[in-house]
Formats: sequence, structure tokens, C-alpha cells
Amino acid sequence: MRDLIVNYLNEKKINADDLDQEDISNLLSLSKKFHLIGFIASTYELEHTTEYSELNSIRRTFVAKNLLMMHDLKLICTHFNKKKINYCILKGPALNVADVYEPATRFFRDLDILVAKEDLEIAFKALNNLGYEYLNKYANNSCEYLGNHHHLPIMSNQNKTFVELHHRVTSKRHYEECPITKNILMEKIFHKETFIPSPDALLAHTLYHGLIQHVYSIGPVVLFDIKEIMKKFGLKGHINNKYISMLGLNKEFTNVNEFLIKIKNEDEIKDFDQRLDNLRQNLALKHEEGKIHILDLKKMFIKFSDNFSEVIVRTEFKYQTARTSIKFPFLYFSELFRLIRSNIRLF
Repeated sequence: MRDLIVNYLNEKKINADDLDQEDISNLLSLSKKFHLIGFIASTYELEHTTEYSELNSIRRTFVAKNLLMMHDLKLICTHFNKKKINYCILKGPALNVADVYEPATRFFRDLDILVAKEDLEIAFKALNNLGYEYLNKYANNSCEYLGNHHHLPIMSNQNKTFVELHHRVTSKRHYEECPITKNILMEKIFHKETFIPSPDALLAHTLYHGLIQHVYSIGPVVLFDIKEIMKKFGLKGHINNKYISMLGLNKEFTNVNEFLIKIKNEDEIKDFDQRLDNLRQNLALKHEEGKIHILDLKKMFIKFSDNFSEVIVRTEFKYQTARTSIKFPFLYFSELFRLIRSNIRLF
């Protein structure tokens, strides 16, 4: 992973002859785990390796899937434009629309679309008209219950294009009121018949999504994204980015920018892993506790006493079903059982 990060950020092309079999196998594993095949293909010349066929097959699959998703995105945006829905594309799809990367480099898993909260129902019905339904087949076709989430449950069409329809950019875990949603929608840019965030907003949201939102590692893509956004739009490390300031992430951005500069200017970084770990401290990583023994009643009570009401909200959201509904108790206990099963051990 270290070599991939350094070589890609420094725009080096590495011949596979310089890699041993373990290195190549690790690249293959990384390509599957973190959607890195485009970055790997642009950094390493692997044509003469035995793994080339498999890597190339993975890349062709990703290219085909992303082309299909971009086609579906175009249909959605055309529909939203006609209905004058206040929307903006986020994350990977936005980077592709903005041509931040060379083609077939930065792949993505789904379509993230931010809409103004007052337009959420209109946008939801517009997606219905285009053949999108909740992936959860037991959910009601409604967008009434938002819970503590910043987007609706995942929707999908017959092409298996997944859509997350956002009504805010940031999670309530971090900000009770999202500090940047309104500004992103006000300052969005119309490019290729699609609304995307401004360059400053793209950079800030990438920083938040990669370092703050996720409670698990999403790989080095956040570093690649930040580097390429700054390069594409000529942004400097000392720029006064109001979105980053509104999110309170000035220190985090400074740390990332200093890390990128160090990689560019130094041939070898002895404390590379430590610096990377320091960046990842901002991922809000939680220590994953082991499962509770079924006979440890005290721990069970402490663990679940605060979760019963949370499961009610989660059930309403996941199934878009009112807690007063006849079927709600069955859905609730199903979710509660799933929570208990994932946290309790018999032995």
C-alpha cells in the first residue's frame, strides 16, 4: 500500500519487473478491496505478469459498470433539470463529471445525489418514475422518515445502479445541523448538463467523507482525490477554503497537505506509517469490542438499554413505516434480534 500511495502521488510509472510475486499479489488484493484498479493500472506496467489477465478483467468490469452508472446518472439529471429540482451530484460521480481524473482511473460504487430538503419528495418520486425502488424490498415506497441519517435508504433500478438520495451532506453524528448543505446547493456549478459542487466544496466534502464520516478505513483514495482536485482547479494548500472552515477541519486539511508535500519532496519518508496513522486518527475509529457473553447480564443491560429507542427510529427509517403501524412491532423485533445477534456470543 505504501508504495502505491507514494508512486501514484508522485506520478511515477513502475515496471512490474521491479516487483516480486508477493507485491503483485498484494496489488491484486488491494484492487478488489478498495476499488484501486484504475490507480494501480495507471502506476504499474503489469502487461507481462501472470496476474495481468485477472487485473485487466477487473478493470474492464469496473469500466463497464461505471459507464452504465454514468448513463443512468445522465437520465436522472435530465429528469431533475426538467422538474427544476434543486440538486447536486456528490463524491466519485462528481469527480468524473468534472474530469478531475483521466478516464478509467477513479471508479465508484453508487450515485450520491444531494437535493434540497424541500425537494426531497419530488426527487424521490422522480426516481420512482425512472424505475428506482428501495433495495430493501420490505420498505414502504415513502420518504417520510429520515431518522438520524443524511440520506434515504439505498435505491436501485433494474441495472443495479445504486442511488443514495441525500437531504444533507454531513451526518448528524458530527453536526446537528449540516454547516455546508445550503452553501453547496447555492454555489453549485452546471457542467455537462449536471450540477456539481464548486471546487472548494468538492475538496472540503472529500476531506470530511474520507477522514471524518467513515469509522473504518476506505483506503488511500481520499489522498488521491484531494491531490487531484487541487491539481485540477489550481487550489493551493494555504487557500482560505470557507467550506473546510465551516466544517472545522482546518487542522485536518493542513495535516493532509503537509503529508502530500512531504511525499512529493522527499525520496524516503522514514515515519511514513506513523504519519498515515496520525491522519487516520481523524477517522473517529472506534475500538471494536468483542461480543458479550449471553450470561453477562450486567453488560447486556448496559449495552442494550440505550439502544431500544434507537432501534425504533432505525426501524422507521429502514422500512419507512410508522411506529403506529400494525406491522411495526414485527419489524422492530426483527431489527432488535439482528442487533442482539451481532453483539452476543454463546461461548
